[in-house]
Amino acid sequence: MAYVSSMSSNTKEELHTNIAAAGFMGLKTLADNSKAKKEKKQAERNARTKMLNFKEEIIEAYNNGLNESINTLVNTPNENVEQYAIDLNQYYQCLIKEVNNNFSYKSSSWSTPSSLCKQPVAARVIEKEVTSDDYLKISKRKFKFYGKYNDERFFESAKMYVNKAIESDKKNASAYIYRAIINGNDIIEQYRDVLIAEYLKGNKFNDKSLKKEIENQFNQEYKVAVNVSDIVFLERAATYELYPSDKLYSPIQTAIKLNNAAVFAILAKQKTELYSKYKFDYFLQATINNNNNIVDYIIKNEPSEFVKDIKIKDALEIAFFNDNHVIFNLLLDNGALTKYLDQKVLSNQVLKTKYAYYLINAGYTLGKLNLVKKGNEFYEFPEDFYVSTLVNGQKEKESNEITSYFLSKIKNKIIKVNGNSLYHIAIKNDDLSLLNNLALQGFEKNILDDDGFNFISAIAIYGPDEVLNNLSNLNLDLNIKDERGMTLLHYCALANHPNMVYIAEKILETKNVNVNTQNNMGYTPLHYAGKNNDLSMYMTLLNYNADKTIKDNKGQLAKLK
Repeated sequence: MAYVSSMSSNTKEELHTNIAAAGFMGLKTLADNSKAKKEKKQAERNARTKMLNFKEEIIEAYNNGLNESINTLVNTPNENVEQYAIDLNQYYQCLIKEVNNNFSYKSSSWSTPSSLCKQPVAARVIEKEVTSDDYLKISKRKFKFYGKYNDERFFESAKMYVNKAIESDKKNASAYIYRAIINGNDIIEQYRDVLIAEYLKGNKFNDKSLKKEIENQFNQEYKVAVNVSDIVFLERAATYELYPSDKLYSPIQTAIKLNNAAVFAILAKQKTELYSKYKFDYFLQATINNNNNIVDYIIKNEPSEFVKDIKIKDALEIAFFNDNHVIFNLLLDNGALTKYLDQKVLSNQVLKTKYAYYLINAGYTLGKLNLVKKGNEFYEFPEDFYVSTLVNGQKEKESNEITSYFLSKIKNKIIKVNGNSLYHIAIKNDDLSLLNNLALQGFEKNILDDDGFNFISAIAIYGPDEVLNNLSNLNLDLNIKDERGMTLLHYCALANHPNMVYIAEKILETKNVNVNTQNNMGYTPLHYAGKNNDLSMYMTLLNYNADKTIKDNKGQLAKLK
């Protein structure tokens, strides 16, 4: 009763005084005048308010006692103290009930602890050594309280004490079983504990039905983890070397079927013995299923000779007949042998043509001229094929030799594609190799696109980084004019865009450009900068010796507005 008895006697006396002042004794003698009635009502209200406040203080004190009893019940390992805490909890519940039932603002008798509530006697605590089995008993009691009081703290306490039981005796199989039972939200921990218990008990293990239940649930959740790429679950399971017991289920095969490279990688690292034994089978299965990322993972994590192994000689053929350029290229890029597939296509012209296309495409993509030439041995494509590949092909590795070889197959030196010369296309694609080789192999430069612009103008339109950074090394005449007499520098100044200043500087840095060249209207680049009131371009041109005294065909100077 520490919480109630701590209240001062002055508080109680004041309450009694207020009650008296309210008129339950003295007011009976007062005259029946209006002032006395008002004073009586006000006194009653004051007394009622104070009594209600006093009640709340007492209820709060009892609730504190309830909470303290629960805290004791949660934390104490002593069974006697637990019983005392239970009795104390019931005592405070009784007090709260009595206060609520007997409260009256006209009396303070309810404020004294009810004699109907029996205050428990503090428990005697006898210190003794706590064994592993003792901790297990404590854990079981805490878990029982968890069911009774529905307080999460009891569950945490139960887990703490069963852990202590295991820490005290690593061979306490009963503790592992009990932890598996209460740890229902973590199937990995449950399965691990029940397997440890089975190992410890050996032939005396009697919890086979529990093990089977947990095992089945683990198998199911493991399969779900593979299906949904739950990497955390799989890695945690692997930490304890836990895998499905279902002999008909192969998680690695499932990862291949699902085309899940992330899960495959995890499982390959975890089940190294199994992976090493069947890696060639896995590789072929992944190739058949078009699992590009899994094939790539296996190749990257195996020795360079892996793709040449006779066990997977059919992989290139499978990729070829699956129309899978990605795996086909991966194999060739890592040295796969072509001799087996060479023989299979020789007697069929359709297959030979397709094979030639695959080889040439792989060679262009990977930057391997030997593959391109090998493809041409099987079939010689018309020049449109080489043009199309140069324009639309994807290159992972740059090869100047391949670009040169492709251009050598194109006899039409003035060819245009969709209204653009190959020069225009090279600049648009920022293909430095193509741009260089076009000039070296004599392709016509002075070809205008369908809008009347020469290829040099395309540099201003597309601003290709590689081309701009290598302008001084290119065999290009940057003073070439189109039919309007416009040079690349004219178009830069005309555009009135901040990026054009950067391009103009790159052009002027080559020192092979006439900064004062005039177009058909007599405009120099400086005239356009002035007309656009482009101060940055105007000053840049002046810094490279642009002449402000040059007049256009109308006698106008290049001035800022």
